[in-house]
Amino acid sequence: MLKNVHSIHHKATKPFPLEYLYAHPFEWLMGMVGAFLGFALILIFTPVNLYAFWIFGALRNLHEIHIHSDLELPVSSKIPLLSKTKHHDDHHAKLNGNYSSTFVWMDRFFKTNF
Repeated sequence: MLKNVHSIHHKATKPFPLEYLYAHPFEWLMGMVGAFLGFALILIFTPVNLYAFWIFGALRNLHEIHIHSDLELPVSSKIPLLSKTKHHDDHHAKLNGNYSSTFVWMDRFFKTNF
């Protein structure tokens, strides 16, 4: 999967903001299916405000743009366990670790930090 699918996203070793959209069609499909199933389960078991749903989507996209931008925003550095831009830049440059783009604790747990 990494070699044939996710590596498409890593054509640029120094990411730029809109590169988060550049992915293999299979990766897009899996992301959409996962998001749909996740939100469907949430909506079935928990009432969610429509505005909260859209705000979450916007924040998630802004986060992806941010970690592909090479900018360290002061606000994001204050959120504990949240991946910093440098962490994701290392993931793009070396592609042999730092697999978590959002939460650094996942890389610590699975020992994929380098």
